[in-house]
This record gives sequence, C-alpha cells and structure tokens, in this order.
Amino acid sequence: MLEWHLNLKDIPLVTGIHGVSVIPKDTIKCYRKWDSFTGSGVTGGTIVQYARNQGWVPPMINQESGHELDWDDVIEKDEQVIIDKNWIEGREVREPTNWNPVNELITYLEILFDSTENVGYVTKTWLKDEKHLPTQGCWDRTAGKLIQQLNKCDGDIGAVLGDYNKEAGAWIRFNPLDGKGCKNSNVTDFKYALVESDSMPIAEQNTVLRELELPIACLVHSGGKSLHAADKMGDYGTVDARDVSQYKVDLIEENISRTDSINIQARVMDATVFDVDSELKADIVLADVPCSGYGVIGKKPEIKYRVTPQKQEEIVILQRTILDRAAEYVKPGGVLVFSTCTIAREENEENMMWFMNNYPFKLESLDPYLPEELHSESTALGYLQLLPGVHKTDGFFIAKFRRK
Repeated sequence: MLEWHLNLKDIPLVTGIHGVSVIPKDTIKCYRKWDSFTGSGVTGGTIVQYARNQGWVPPMINQESGHELDWDDVIEKDEQVIIDKNWIEGREVREPTNWNPVNELITYLEILFDSTENVGYVTKTWLKDEKHLPTQGCWDRTAGKLIQQLNKCDGDIGAVLGDYNKEAGAWIRFNPLDGKGCKNSNVTDFKYALVESDSMPIAEQNTVLRELELPIACLVHSGGKSLHAADKMGDYGTVDARDVSQYKVDLIEENISRTDSINIQARVMDATVFDVDSELKADIVLADVPCSGYGVIGKKPEIKYRVTPQKQEEIVILQRTILDRAAEYVKPGGVLVFSTCTIAREENEENMMWFMNNYPFKLESLDPYLPEELHSESTALGYLQLLPGVHKTDGFFIAKFRRK
C-alpha cells in the first residue's frame, strides 16, 4: 500500500508489567481512523495521492509515472535489498476456510486504487481454438464508485460487474486507466507489475513478499503440462502426474477437479527415488527435469547472478539421477521424452549422449510432431534445441527416446 500502513516493529512501544508491550494511544487512534474508512470509497491510494499532492515523494522512487515492463527489463538490485533468496524458509499459503467474494474484491480495490481512479475489468469472453479469451471489457467506473455499488449489491457481484463464464473466469487490471480505453497508452500510472517467478516455489515467494510487505494480488503455479497431456490422450490412457511438492500436487488436483478430468491422477513423489511399483509399467514417460534455466534468462535475469561451476555440476548429476529412475519405468518399445528449459550443452546434448550410451534406448524422429519450419537434421534424429534469438521463443531442449 505504498508504505502508508502502520508497522508495529517501527512503532516505539512502552514496556509494561510482566514484559507486556503497550501501544501508545496515538497509534490506537490511527488504527481506529483507518478502520473508519472501510467501505467508504476512501482507499490507501487516496491517502497516498493526497500526500503526493502535498509534496511527498516516495523513497527510492523517481517522480516519473513509470512505464510498462517488457520481458527483458531488469529491476536493478540496490543496497537496500533485505531478502537473500538463498536463506528463505518457505511460508505455506493457506486458503481461507470461508470466502466472502464481495469483501475480497472491495479489499483488492481499496489497496490498489485511489477512489478517483478508473478500473479496467473483463467479464465477457470469446472462444478461439477452444480457448477463452477476454474481450476489451469495461473501464468507465472509478474504484470509489465500484466500492459503493459492491457494498449495496447484497452479495451479487454480477449485478455490479456483469455475470461471467465460470469456465473462463474474469479479469481485473491492477493499474489505473484514463477512462478512454484499456491499452498501455491508457494507463495513467504504472504502479504495479506482474512478476513471473516460476523458478521459486510458491511458499518461498510468499515468504519474500510478506517480509517485504508488498501488496500481492495472487501467487500462481500450475500443473499445466500434465493436464495438457491428459487432454491430448482423451480416452486412450491415464496420466500419472508426480511432483515432490505437496502444494503443487494440490494445485494439480484442484485443476483436475475444475476441468472434470477423469484420466489423470496427481501424487507427491521424489523423482530421484526409485518407485518399484512403476517398473516397466509406462508407455510414455515425460521427464521434464530441473535445470539451470538459461533458456528463460530473458524473463528471469536473476539466474545469471546465481550460477557457479559447482551448481552447474550438481544440476547435471541431478538430471542424470532422474533419467536413471525414469528409464526403469518405460515398457519395452515405450517412449521417454527428456526436456529442459536451458541451452547448456552439458545439460542437453551431453546428457542425451550419456543416456543413450548407458541405457537400452535410441533416438526417434521428432518431425511428425513439429511444424515443417522446425524440421532439421537434429529433429530428424530425435532432438530439438529451441533458441530465443532464432525461433522467437524461450530456450528449450527436447529429445525423444524409444526403448529397444
């Protein structure tokens, strides 16, 4: 909320009897005054804007309104960074037992917007290639107006924003608009950004953001590849999705329930530990292994700051351990697909050759599954290295093996 909120650790406390800390009366008055704004249309943004109008300048922020971030933009590290990602104890994200959608939406608007700022949102969608895509949506009402209407809607959000397709969901922009459109040119102040952090577990993301006291709209992780595989298989088999994280497995199970998928199950399992019950049972195994992530360094520039020769060696050993276990699950004549999101030869081509030299597998052409413009000598053999500067995508490696 741009630092307006009170933080007890910054407030001088008076030590009372038995070591009990007593909050000063002025602080209590501040809390009560803030609580009195609830539902009135006055938000944290309103107070921040008032302070700016009086000459206040946020610390460490220049006076420009900002600009939209591109995938390749880097937020430079400065001396006031207070969280070291190498020393993080994950804090589990717990879902509330009772949801109140109206109050949740009001809280979101109060935190992110000044009451006079226009809010962009979308409830209508259209289908393209069986995907729900958002329309341009609406941007004609201010946060204050929406809050007032939500307080009077008696729980019926659709009466205020319009009904939405539950299969598609709804969207809301987190930066204010000028009331004339929904393009980047219509954004009046780039206050917030979408931060992609797939390389860090949800629990660790939660810890960092809570410690930094940043406003969080949502944390996202998914089991998208598993669900996509299940969808493509249709009625021809089942998918056994495995992950070492209970939280990710829970998310996959939620998505399974949401999409009514009946040919997929999710289990918590460590890929480095051999599962005797799965030996020679699988027709196809997809080993999407942990990697250095060099292929997505354009989106995650922090990767280049944590690379060391030792870590590089450790990741190769981990990948080979997983491939060793995965190979034992493939039936004779079955397929193993090995994939990474890196461009490092020691993790890709060298691991591929190591695998073929030590296990009864051979490469098999990828051409039947690829568009013609990707066909090459390597894809005919059975592997593909995608490069950001060549293929207009992130860097990925794929190899297809057939068990002899």
